[in-house]
Amino acid sequence: MEIKTQITDELYEDDNFNDKKIDENELVDTLIYDFEDFIADRGEEYYNNGRVKSVYKSDNTYYAKVYGSDYNEYNVRIDVYDEYSAEYECSCPYKDNCKHEYAVILSIANKEYEEVVFKEKNFLKMII
Repeated sequence: MEIKTQITDELYEDDNFNDKKIDENELVDTLIYDFEDFIADRGEEYYNNGRVKSVYKSDNTYYAKVYGSDYNEYNVRIDVYDEYSAEYECSCPYKDNCKHEYAVILSIANKEYEEVVFKEKNFLKMII
């Protein structure tokens, strides 16, 4: 299981990172194994109950906003390196891969995202 990590701006400077074309069907089939069963079950509940507010894709990174318990909003970021590996980041307090991230993966699987091109990195803060 992959552990949530702090993502640095260095990823934006890696030319190869943004140029890779990812097979999303294969990606989703692989990423679901990064989550414990009880987390996947809760993430599926969140997805089915419409708690994923928005998902944006820029290059090979997905950005999302997900409503948590008591409808707190959490920001999710998933950086995809290839069909077999990704890094996850969520603003929730859970220390491992979480239900919010899993709900976003289900959105990706169902092509429920908008592709965007960010002119500035800070622009992301305005849209999610």
